[in-house]
Amino acid sequence: MAVLVTSCHGDIGKATMGGPVSFPTACAYNESQIPSDGLIASAGESVWVGGKACGSKYQLKCTAAISLGACVNETIVVTIVDRALNLTSPLKNGCNLVLPNAVFHKIATQGTELVNLEYTLLQT
Repeated sequence: MAVLVTSCHGDIGKATMGGPVSFPTACAYNESQIPSDGLIASAGESVWVGGKACGSKYQLKCTAAISLGACVNETIVVTIVDRALNLTSPLKNGCNLVLPNAVFHKIATQGTELVNLEYTLLQT
């Protein structure tokens, strides 16, 4: 059975890096439920939608950063496992996704804390 992704282009938004996820998460994940590849994310309010984002998979690609050349030419797929809270600093305000440091550095170089990205919902 083939799966057809209906979206040709993703949404444009911002991602920042955050510390490790605390368990249990807002999506009721515990450590044993985290995907084996560790590619997880916390949803900002625009993605969270009252918790409907829990378990959703998003394809991410860094499109720009403050530091020239900071985007890594890599596309990754993350699973939403938590809600991103406390995004009140001017830099992080309005971020769509918060990624653990190791996941963030799969799309951006060390020393970068905020990127613009294209994110596409693959499945809920």
